[in-house]
Amino acid sequence: MTIIIAAALSGGFLLLAGAQIAEGEIQSGYSSLEDCVEVEGSAPINRRCSGYAGWDVYIGASEHSAGVAFSDRARDEQLAQRAVSGGLYQSFLERIEWRVRRSGGDWSPFATIHRWTASTPLIDDETGDFTGEVETVAEVLVVAALREEGPIGACHIAYVDTTEVHDANSVARAVADRDADGFRCGVDAPVRIGPGEAAQLMTRAGAEY
Repeated sequence: MTIIIAAALSGGFLLLAGAQIAEGEIQSGYSSLEDCVEVEGSAPINRRCSGYAGWDVYIGASEHSAGVAFSDRARDEQLAQRAVSGGLYQSFLERIEWRVRRSGGDWSPFATIHRWTASTPLIDDETGDFTGEVETVAEVLVVAALREEGPIGACHIAYVDTTEVHDANSVARAVADRDADGFRCGVDAPVRIGPGEAAQLMTRAGAEY
């Protein structure tokens, strides 16, 4: 029997599909950063958004950069994590992928995957004025481990370069599934996944790559 679970989310949509769903099976869910409320007097937090399964997503943004925190535990430390370097502006896409595990009949999130970009404004060579366009100089998938308990709600565990790594989304999921549970937030350093590491990871996972 094939079981398909589809649930409408505020500002997003979750779709999980699988055959013979069993305890411990892993799937993906998605949420959007469109369903948010403004948070006043809580700088650098600007918005609180609905995540998945009761998780809140906090957005902190300034003129040139932004940050994301999952839950309000150690929000400042989470916001300080930077996935991309270079460029004048740092930003991220509206959609967040949640890696979720079947546990006791429910789906429990244990990691997230979020696309971040760094860009720089394009300047007209003759006038020296901003053209209104920007050039993307870096783009990575940020893999973060979630912690339901403890001093911090989440921490970055890996960065997958989408411009260099083939099938970066699949690689990011493999990293999340393999490393999120054992990663020690505040002790272990996040790793950057390049083409060589990605190929080895997918080969060990038995996936076509």
